[in-house]
Parts: sequence; structure tokens; C-alpha cells
Amino acid sequence: MDKLHACISPNALPPCYGGTMYDDHPMIDPHTCCTKAQPVRSEDFFIPSHFPEVNRTVLKCGAVFSVPVTVNEKGSRLLWQFSVSGRVEFAVL
Repeated sequence: MDKLHACISPNALPPCYGGTMYDDHPMIDPHTCCTKAQPVRSEDFFIPSHFPEVNRTVLKCGAVFSVPVTVNEKGSRLLWQFSVSGRVEFAVL
């Protein structure tokens, strides 16, 4: 483990490797910081909607995409459906 600690900061290692990294997400084992194995249920399956091609955008890893939307009516809702194959950051400003 000394070689591991020489290369990686303790705050980037879970406790099982002598680090201090902790993830309190309910799907993560806090000791290993690994996703807990759980069966995939049918309600977890992705069911794509049929959006017109003009509303689809495929992004490469690390890309940033924004869509300016003007709302003129109080109480309006924005419905947005997307799928990802990895981590994603999402914000509405």
C-alpha cells in the first residue's frame, strides 16, 4: 500500500485502501466506494421517446452543450429527456 499512497492522495482512496474518501450515496458501499450490486428491474429500463431529429444532440466526452430557452409565461414547465452512459453535470440557470 505504500506504493499506492505514494501515487494517490489519501482523499482519493476509499477506507479499504487506507484512504479517507467517503461516498454517502445510498447505491455506494462507503467502505469501498464501489457501486453496490443490485439487479436491474424492468422499471429501470430506458424507454426512449420519439423526438424529432432536430431536437437530438450527441455529445463527445467532455463537451458542453447549452440550449437557451425564453419563457414568457409564469408557471411554464420545461420537460427534458436525456440519456447518458457515464457521469453528467446538469444545471438550469
